[in-house]
Amino acid sequence: MHGLTQPLEIAARTIYLNKTCFNGLWRVNKKGEFNVTFGRRKNPSIVQEDNLKASAAALQNANLACKDYTSIRPKAGDLFTLIRLILLLI
Repeated sequence: MHGLTQPLEIAARTIYLNKTCFNGLWRVNKKGEFNVTFGRRKNPSIVQEDNLKASAAALQNANLACKDYTSIRPKAGDLFTLIRLILLLI
């Protein structure tokens, strides 16, 4: 694996890989190691401080969960999205 232990380092690495790899794809091999080729962007916009701060504020009271989509039981007022096995409940 990556050997990182601090949440901030892990988040920074995730953002970097997402912004610099092929189409923002995230894929791992059987060992759980990231294995996507580099993208072709000449100057990727990696740090978008205002966007990161706005996202952090918007998600402050969110309940983020990774679940099988068949187990989801949304209630009135819930907002969720299914993104390739990723569920975001706000």
